[in-house]
Amino acid sequence: MLSADQVVEATGGNQLSGNPNLIFKTFCTDTRTLQPGDLYIPLKGDNFDGHDYVSQALEKGAAGFLWAEDRDDPDFDWIESTVVITVPDPLTAYGDIARFWRRLVNCVVIGVTGSSGKTSTKEFLAEVLRRNWRVVKTEGNFNNEVGVPRTLLELRPGDQIAVVEMGMRGPGQIKQLVDIAEPDIGVITSIGPAHLELLGSIEAIAAAKWELAEFLMADDKGQLIATGDDPYLRGLGATFPHDRLHWGSVDPANDWAELVATEQWLEGGRQRFRYKDQEGALRTATLSLMGEHQVSNALLAILTAKVLEMPLPAEIPVLPSPLAGRGEEIRMREVIFINEAYNANPASMSATLQSFSKVHGRKVAVLGEMRELGPTSPELHREVGEILAALPIDLLITVGPAARAIAAGALDNGFGSKSIRRADDSLEASHILLKELMPGDQVLLKASRAARLEDILIEVRNAWEPPGVSPL
Repeated sequence: MLSADQVVEATGGNQLSGNPNLIFKTFCTDTRTLQPGDLYIPLKGDNFDGHDYVSQALEKGAAGFLWAEDRDDPDFDWIESTVVITVPDPLTAYGDIARFWRRLVNCVVIGVTGSSGKTSTKEFLAEVLRRNWRVVKTEGNFNNEVGVPRTLLELRPGDQIAVVEMGMRGPGQIKQLVDIAEPDIGVITSIGPAHLELLGSIEAIAAAKWELAEFLMADDKGQLIATGDDPYLRGLGATFPHDRLHWGSVDPANDWAELVATEQWLEGGRQRFRYKDQEGALRTATLSLMGEHQVSNALLAILTAKVLEMPLPAEIPVLPSPLAGRGEEIRMREVIFINEAYNANPASMSATLQSFSKVHGRKVAVLGEMRELGPTSPELHREVGEILAALPIDLLITVGPAARAIAAGALDNGFGSKSIRRADDSLEASHILLKELMPGDQVLLKASRAARLEDILIEVRNAWEPPGVSPL
């Protein structure tokens, strides 16, 4: 993969021992997954320091390790052939190594960010683009300063596209990630109140996400794909070179967009939509993920394929396997659970409820807290309740103190009090569900990850399918 000498070149480090021509099998930050021949990179977290595990890495066959130059010299011995390289900061060095490797592989890198929909869009992109190219994508949601290098270091010679998800905790985070990945194409899904508690305003969130576009603007070939339905992105888009900016829209009235979704419907348990291009050609797509917001995400993936000059078929299935907690459909007895418990913000909550309201059967919405919304949290939770009250939802169960505002918003807008239950946590919600569920019910689980609504599935399964007992 890379030699010790190349690692020194990439990081500006200082090699203390070992053969500079030694080739590392790969790069590892966790001794639990380390393989013989790896270079171990000791990262530091809030509750751990990877430097404390270097001896363990060597015992497992690591060919070398990095060492922070501001630390005391290691107080253990290593064999002479072990490569030891000191660097100012191992985390920065990890990104430097990944960037160096990304340049050697020289594939097209697509950076994906947004307040919501990043992971789904990344999955859609990989699914669509694999029709024509060899694609590597971010696994799970490894989208931070550790996950992005990890994804890039998965690239192998001959890979043609890397789809890299980029998360954000504050200003400068996206810039840090794009400086590592050096994307050729950027996809921004949305601007919303996720991380409002950290950044203080939607405008600040938009500016932080726009760091991806700023990188692309500096490259006269960089292309940006974004949703034209987002007013913040539309405003910022005025600063981006027009010939390299590509809009997708789910509003049929937006005929200025490069691709526009003209209609959406459910068919055979799948979500489908029809879209047209600037020439008026109509095509159809079928999705494996539910939620009207997923149409926007899929449209951005198809638009990216178009920008890459991939021929678009008249009918395209976009059917990645659902990730745990993202549109995952689970059947127990005669009840269908739709697990959207991985994450939530007001926009995705609203869109998911809109789609859920169209499914067949009695509809039970289990809604938990949305986190990181700052002082506007009560108001934003109430607005979700207002939206729900206008939909044909049969039963609402809220989970957690903040989610009680959802119940209040629904109640104040005409949703019947007899159809509302309030639980303090997922365990209590499980007990409520077990009393309420009926054959044919459809149950939506939607909340921020911290609400742990997936625990409801465990409790219900244990009650209905105890160990050693065959399910009915």
